[in-house]
Formats: sequence, structure tokens, C-alpha cells
Amino acid sequence: MKKLFYILIIVLIIIAVFVYLKWNNLNSQLLIDEKTSFKIESGTNAETIVNNLAAQNIIKDKTALIWYIKFKKVGDDFIAGTYWLEPAHTSIDLIDVLSGQGEVVGKITIIEGWDQMQIAAELTEQNIVSGMLFLDEVEKGDWRAESKWTIWDGKPVESDLEGYLYPDTYFFDPEDGAKGVIEKMLTNFNKKLTKDLRNEIKSQGKTVYEVLTLASIVEKEMYGEEDRRMVADVFLKRLEDGIALQSDATINYITKKGTTRPSYADLEIQDPYNTYRSKGLPPGPICNPSIESIKAVIYPKSNDYYYFLNTEDGTIIYSKTFEEHVVNKHKYLK
Repeated sequence: MKKLFYILIIVLIIIAVFVYLKWNNLNSQLLIDEKTSFKIESGTNAETIVNNLAAQNIIKDKTALIWYIKFKKVGDDFIAGTYWLEPAHTSIDLIDVLSGQGEVVGKITIIEGWDQMQIAAELTEQNIVSGMLFLDEVEKGDWRAESKWTIWDGKPVESDLEGYLYPDTYFFDPEDGAKGVIEKMLTNFNKKLTKDLRNEIKSQGKTVYEVLTLASIVEKEMYGEEDRRMVADVFLKRLEDGIALQSDATINYITKKGTTRPSYADLEIQDPYNTYRSKGLPPGPICNPSIESIKAVIYPKSNDYYYFLNTEDGTIIYSKTFEEHVVNKHKYLK
């Protein structure tokens, strides 16, 4: 009886040591030395996922993790996608990370009003694709030849994709490269610019490219649906009456200064995008506008104004005449 007792104690100690080691393995940091991506294919079960983690030398103890997953009944929680894994993560942390709570590889938000240079910088920053390769594809790719998109109405053959890279939150697969990134953005824009919108553009005697160009200026000049529609009407009247648009946003596109008020020297720059010196639309879009700005140009809000300005506190002041505009500039701008 005493011998059996000792044997039981030894067995319990062995079990305790075994459990401790397994638990310690679960709480140990991953075997990776740097931020590493890990992909879960759609339909992959938990055990296969763990085996893949072990095969890629990411986790120390696949048996312990499989047991833990079964014990916690979280085997159905994993979500297909590509995730960033950190060296500081433990095997237990992976359950939350791979259940959609971790940092997803390829997730990026393109802000409304960004130009293609800003998009390229963000793609590089987020380790999705090289910004240089992206810009090369934007400028040299034969995207116009793609028959699946019907968005090229009025677009000059020599122009790049500025204006067409629709701002949104995307989930890109880095393996698809720059072409895959651009294809998703163009497909999204093709969907946003509905058949009804295209028909309306055509009925107004405009081209998609003309609408995009003005919408990009509206995007950078104004915020809010109603005010964008108001400003769109201001610009459309100026175009119709042969008055220069005089958009500070186009000057900033040239200088890349991002100032609210360009200098007098900036206004004298000889450049086709300088809408103070050149009448009509600039050669092309200055950024990638939101659908709200595009709709503002298609459905402007009729008004009697020809001028507007933004005060430092965000108030928008409209004027009917140049003289009134000058008075308002002295009154509201310091």
C-alpha cells in the first residue's frame, strides 16, 4: 500500500512537471526574431493552422497549443487572412491574433484627397508594396486597355491614374504586388461610379475625366456635402463664364507646400496646374476624390456666388462679386 502511494506521488509529480512544461511553452515568446506574416487560407482547420505554425518555426510546442485550443473550445474562432506576428507574442496570444483581433497584413486606409505620391508612401510604410513600383505601374501600366473597367471617358492616353485610385479601406495581399493593389482600387472606383452617375455625366455633356478633375479640386478645397455642392456650383459657373478657377489647392499641388494661403510668388508660377494664371480645368485631377465630391460636381447646389473663402475657425464665407470677396478677405483673413 505504501509502495503504491509513492508510485502515485511520483506519477502526480511527473504529470505536474509535464503540465508545467507545456504551460510554460504556451506562455513562452514565439521563435521568430522579427515581425513575421502568417497566412490562414479559407477553410483551414485549427489543427492544420497549428501544424503550419510549427512547420514555419513560429511556435515551440504544437501539441500544447492544440490541446489548449481544444480545452478552450476556440478551434472555430480562427479567421482566414494574413496576420502580422510579433516576437513578443506567445502561443496563447496567437488565439486572439488569428481570430481577427490582430494586425492584418495588407490592411490600409487611403484617405480621401490623397494624391498618388501620398498613397505610394503609405503603401511603403505599411510594408504592402514598394511605393516606387506602385508609381511605376500607375504611370506606365496599360490600364486603359483593360476592358473590364469603363471609367476612361475623356482620359488622355498619356495621363496617369491620378483621380482613379479610389480612397477607401482595403485589404491587400502583398503577394499580388503593385498591379494587384491598383486593380483593386480601380475595380472599387468602377463600382462607385454607377451607371446612373455615368449617364448623368454624359447627359450634361461632360466626360468622366472632367468631372474627376473638378471633383479633385472640390475635395481639397471644401468639406461637408452641402458646401461641396455649393463650391462645385461656384467653380462650374466660373468655367462657363470663362473666369479662372483660382483654386489654392491647385497651387499646393504644384508647390507641395500644403499651405492654406499660397504666396504671391506661388500664384505667378508658370504651370498648367496654376488655375490663377490659366483659365479652365487643369490638365487632370490633383488628388483622388471621394464619391461625395464627385457627386457634388454632378449634382451641384445652385447659388449666386462666384467666390468663397475658408476662415481660420472653419467658417465658409461666400461672395457674389470680386469687390465683396476682397472685403471679406480683409474682414475674415488676417
